[in-house]
Amino acid sequence: FKSEKIKNIGSKEWKAFIKAVDNFAKQQTKETEIYPKEDDFCLLSLQPLSKEAQKLILKYWAFVKSQVEVETKKSTRTTRQTYRIL
Repeated sequence: FKSEKIKNIGSKEWKAFIKAVDNFAKQQTKETEIYPKEDDFCLLSLQPLSKEAQKLILKYWAFVKSQVEVETKKSTRTTRQTYRIL
């Protein structure tokens, strides 16, 4: 996600921001819908989203979800190892 327009993509602050936006987006849609879809607007600027912007947001969601899964697996592994030691 390198960009000259935004600094520190991938940082803990960026991840927290994306997670917060994901949670906020879920509040704006029905449970069966995914944000963004065609004709949706930016939740921050209220401007229409281009196809490219929609794709980028979906990539952000996928990235953060994969990072959460990695962290969960790592935490589970650590917990199991600690339990075995005890």
